[in-house]
Amino acid sequence: MSAEYKLVRRPDPHKTDVKQPLYPCFVPSGIVRLDDLARMARGRSSFSSADIKGMLQLLQDLIVDALEYGRCIELEGIGTFGISLKSRPVMEEKEIRAESIRFQDVTFRSSKELCHRLCAMQLERSPEKAPVGFI
Repeated sequence: MSAEYKLVRRPDPHKTDVKQPLYPCFVPSGIVRLDDLARMARGRSSFSSADIKGMLQLLQDLIVDALEYGRCIELEGIGTFGISLKSRPVMEEKEIRAESIRFQDVTFRSSKELCHRLCAMQLERSPEKAPVGFI
């Protein structure tokens, strides 16, 4: 089984008629959800699907707790979770207060091991399909 890609033309930043280069874009073939992961893991372990779902929920709760206390989470072989923040633009530190800084997103940086394991994945070009919602 292979992952699929399509070639997409880069947007023209200057709105000229100059043809932009193509780049490969990953085409997801589906979404794996918590129930799916539990079912897939069930075949590789002696834990029940309910146990696996419970452990994954516990892992999510522990990650949230650690991030709320200002810690990053490193899952060896997978990657590191952190947070990004946002605020209005300021020129000097004294122009902003802690109350003005907000949570923006959870960041994830994959580990070198995970990337190394994916380097050999098989890729094939996706057949051209009409975008979803178009006939």
